[in-house]
Amino acid sequence: MIKELIEIDSQGMFTGAKYITKGVNEDIPLETQIKLYSMIADMTGKVTKVDSLQSFELKIQIVDGKRVQIIIHSQEIPKYSSEVIFETDHPVVEKLFVISDTDEDGNPFSTMLKRSEY
Repeated sequence: MIKELIEIDSQGMFTGAKYITKGVNEDIPLETQIKLYSMIADMTGKVTKVDSLQSFELKIQIVDGKRVQIIIHSQEIPKYSSEVIFETDHPVVEKLFVISDTDEDGNPFSTMLKRSEY
């Protein structure tokens, strides 16, 4: 579980506990995981509804001789897309999802997973 990242209140989604799968833990740097949750938080006020399934495409690009991480964030309904580029020592190529849900007691949580773990 990622401790104390970002609280996102979009109809109660993406609040509460943040979990990651084994694949995310092993392959995705913490810095990048935090950036993904920040991108979800940045949606507030930009969309009428935040979908419970958020998609992220991670790519690597060379800019001025340095490898940078490109993240393309999207959701299907309503359509939304944004992109960030940042320098990191560990860029990765991957497709990730963050899913918001509630447990049997109604407590919200979210899980970050790789496409291969979906």
